[in-house]
Amino acid sequence: MSVGGMSAQDVKTRRIEIQMTAGLVVHNVPLAFADHLGPHLKDCFGDSKTAQDYRCARTKSSCITNEALAPSFTKSL
Repeated sequence: MSVGGMSAQDVKTRRIEIQMTAGLVVHNVPLAFADHLGPHLKDCFGDSKTAQDYRCARTKSSCITNEALAPSFTKSL
């Protein structure tokens, strides 16, 4: 399965990046923690292709929060 030219693996990776960012936001964890999360996921789940492809530090987390999550949350208010 591919979506918008992305492979199935890319879709899985993007989905987990969005889910992890949403978790940080919902639980009021500073986005700076995202800088440390990626390396920990790679260490803990070394056999997972998705964990190895995870590249979501504070800059990408901030973009996901402001450009994707915020509009969705604003609509539900």
